[in-house]
Order: sequence, then C-alpha cells, then structure tokens
Amino acid sequence: MKVDRYKVNEKHRKNAAQTDCTQWTVSDFHEIKLFAEGQINGWTCNNDQTIWSIEKVNGQVTALGYNGRNDAKLAKFVVDHNNEWHGYPVSPIRNGDKPPTAILEDWEKKGIISRPERRKINSGRW
Repeated sequence: MKVDRYKVNEKHRKNAAQTDCTQWTVSDFHEIKLFAEGQINGWTCNNDQTIWSIEKVNGQVTALGYNGRNDAKLAKFVVDHNNEWHGYPVSPIRNGDKPPTAILEDWEKKGIISRPERRKINSGRW
C-alpha cells in the first residue's frame, strides 16, 4: 500500500459533532499515530482504500471522538482519488462504520477488544 500524504481534515475537528460528522477529541498527532498503527497492523479493507484503528490503554478502549450522542472508539481512514488520506472517529451505528470481521477478529486475538465487544460492534450497539 502506498501512502503519498495524510491530511488532518478540519471538518472533523472544528464543527459540532453529529451522527454523520463525528469530531476527534484526540490531538492531531494522536490521529496520525492511529493511522500509522492501522497501516502497520494491516487493518485494511476495500483493496487497501480503508484503514481501521483502535486503541486500548490501561485495559480500556480509548474514546477517540464524539458523534453528538456517544463516544466514538473506532478510527476509520479513507483515501481519495488524489491518493490523499484523511480519517475520522466512528461508532458502529451505520453499517459502513463497522470494521470487517477479519479486523475485529484480529483485535480480539490481540486482546484489544473482547468477544462480547466484538458482537456489540457487529450489532451496532458499542
């Protein structure tokens, strides 16, 4: 996978959080670190057009953003037609905001999420 550039998208930093436009609550640096970790771990899908990431610190999955109603604990990164990447925090409420099963299984295998948490993500209740 080739990454030419990553852009911190202000749309996901300076606006009011909404279910269709979540806002990061972590720093720009943290956002870029999550992007790199998702790429390094191979948490990709859609022919390497989407990267997923998550973080667990001291036994707790980190809240990365907010959607106006709930914390968003997953990070989704996408690439555009100019090969420029950007990302945003997501909650698995919408089907497009659920990582593929293989990625969820890897997170479970690595102890980042539990089996019940994986089921909740799949059902959109996490």
